Amino acid sequence: MADLLECLLQIKGLAESLNRLSALAAQSAGRGGAAVAAVTQTAAGLASAEHGWHQAFSSALPNRGFADDSPAWPACGTEDPVVAFNRARRATLEFLDLCSAADLSASATLGGLGRVTVADIVAHMLANDTERLGALRNDLSLFDAAPDGRLRQARFLDDGRRTTHDRPIGY
Repeated sequence: MADLLECLLQIKGLAESLNRLSALAAQSAGRGGAAVAAVTQTAAGLASAEHGWHQAFSSALPNRGFADDSPAWPACGTEDPVVAFNRARRATLEFLDLCSAADLSASATLGGLGRVTVADIVAHMLANDTERLGALRNDLSLFDAAPDGRLRQARFLDDGRRTTHDRPIGY
């Protein structure tokens, strides 16, 4: 029972990843090309991973999984990666919403992971989201808009304080 509750909470976390990426994308919009490129690259990685998760679900639940030509997957390169990830993740959430407790316990053998259940795949998905979105948030925090609109990478002082100026900022 505890494992089922944990999986349901992780599914909520997967839904929250959509909000986190959208917030980071909005935050990057005013910061210029490097920040937007970081968001695009992260979203492309998340979308690619999502396709892999769909294949894993199809392996665990062959009668309920995702087809390779699923509408969750537009033709390669035809859609903004943030939009592609949002579409694919929403399809994942709809799929998981229809899963029973028995479905979440169904298992498949995945390369590199061995035998895993659908619930295990959900945990791996959330870990991947957390890693990638955390790295993106960190990357975006290293850039601050300069008065001329260009981005400057932040420098860290010996005492851990961050500055984008030639002189330390007094705290």
